[in-house]
Parts: sequence; structure tokens; C-alpha cells
Amino acid sequence: MKTCCILLLLFGLVSCHKSQVEPQEVKATILTYEPTGYVCTGGYTIQPETEAIYMARTTNLPAPYNDFNTLKLPVSVWIRYKTPETPVENCGQPPLIQIVSMRAR
Repeated sequence: MKTCCILLLLFGLVSCHKSQVEPQEVKATILTYEPTGYVCTGGYTIQPETEAIYMARTTNLPAPYNDFNTLKLPVSVWIRYKTPETPVENCGQPPLIQIVSMRAR
């Protein structure tokens, strides 16, 4: 019985995996929208308050921020984002990010 409990405990520890920690919400500004015209261009240019400028594809943004026709740029927002696990070639554009959440500031 003791061996069974130890094996069960070891199995539980080995099978658990750490979930990725979500980034904290930061102040950001949606600066511009660039229409998609080529394979690796297009999307919203976003600048977090203390970091470099990034690019987010339109499919990554929640409503109402995904409609560039109604959005008055620049827009101040709160965002949570993460960078792709594998770098994506972006043809000289700012690096891509994935928006986790976004709300008005």
C-alpha cells in the first residue's frame, strides 16, 4: 500500500505541467492600421507604454477594436499580450504579438 501511494504521488508530480503565466495588463496605444496587401503585412501597430512597437493582426483583436472603419486612431487601451513561441517572419514590420485581452482605458 505504501508503494502504491508513493507511485501515485510520483505519477502525479511527473504528469503535472506548468501552465504559462499570462502577462499582466499594461497601458498601450493603438497607433495605426495597415491594410493587408501582401502575405506578411497588415494589422494594427500597437505600442505598450514602456516597450517597443508591435504589430497585431486584425483577427487577434476583440471587438470593437477589430473594425478599423469605426475606430478613431490613436486609441488608448489596456492590454494583455504574449509573443509567439516561435518567431514569425514579418517582412520588416514590427514584431507580431498575440492579444490576450483588451479593454478601453
